[in-house]
Amino acid sequence: MASKAYDHPAYVAPTIYSGGNTAGANSTTPKFAAFTAMKIKKIQIGIAVKGTSASTPLLYQRSGTSTTTSTYTALTSAAEVAVSHDVDITLAAGDSFWLTGGTDATQVLGVAFECYPIAGAELAQ
Repeated sequence: MASKAYDHPAYVAPTIYSGGNTAGANSTTPKFAAFTAMKIKKIQIGIAVKGTSASTPLLYQRSGTSTTTSTYTALTSAAEVAVSHDVDITLAAGDSFWLTGGTDATQVLGVAFECYPIAGAELAQ
């Protein structure tokens, strides 16, 4: 019987989830779901359109019926450079996650999540 575990060295490579939000206060990026137990190791936030005020991106992680929120570096209205965050967020298979741009009504962000399956994690059934 074939193993359905992510225990092969080929799974050392990251899975990248990426997308952007639209202009508008608290607009969200696409919502992503973990296909197995995995870790988010890096979040890269790029500015596609500058905002008019300081705004703080928020990461949401939903696991079952509970939602966890993490706050990241506030982006000023003059921010035009990418911001990188090293994180260590554990996701169970089926957990969802997304980022909101914060309260600025004009700022548009691009975001990439660098994720790694946890060695030995089972393929979600």
